[in-house]
Amino acid sequence: FDRLMLTCHLASTASLTLYFMRFVPTHVAVHFETFLLLFKWAAEVFTHEFTSDLCVHHLCMLGAALACCYFPQHAFLVVYVQVIHLPLALNYSRRLSHKRRGGFVDRVFVFVWFLAVTARNMMLLQHSWRAISSGDAVRWVLPPLALPLAALDVMWTQESMARRQLPRLSAPAASLI
Repeated sequence: FDRLMLTCHLASTASLTLYFMRFVPTHVAVHFETFLLLFKWAAEVFTHEFTSDLCVHHLCMLGAALACCYFPQHAFLVVYVQVIHLPLALNYSRRLSHKRRGGFVDRVFVFVWFLAVTARNMMLLQHSWRAISSGDAVRWVLPPLALPLAALDVMWTQESMARRQLPRLSAPAASLI
């Protein structure tokens, strides 16, 4: 299962690289990510790795991909949020190499995870706010799809960080928090 997920996340990361280099148009990137989503969904069900949080995630992403048919000017958001696959690829590569949590690759994962989660949620928040404040019709679609993804990112971040050896704060630093 881990090898399959690593392969999917690397394929997504490669697709994103081609997209950001403008070699792949938005609709092709959305179709490719949708194919990967459906493939991963089937693999998760087949290997009994499918959970309720993944169901919410997959339904939101599938809804977003379908919304691209009606709101193609916002389709780039579906592509941009896939940036989370880079830290996931790092995590699966760490797991497959049997490196311990807390090592170099794991620290890079944590750093890139926080960057990706922050970037995608701030972008979705900004575009949701713009849609609501401007009266854009996508306001009925974007916030309801973005909110569960943000909640899942918070939940997954808490779960992931709880499993890691994070540096302890000194007493003065801890008192500031």
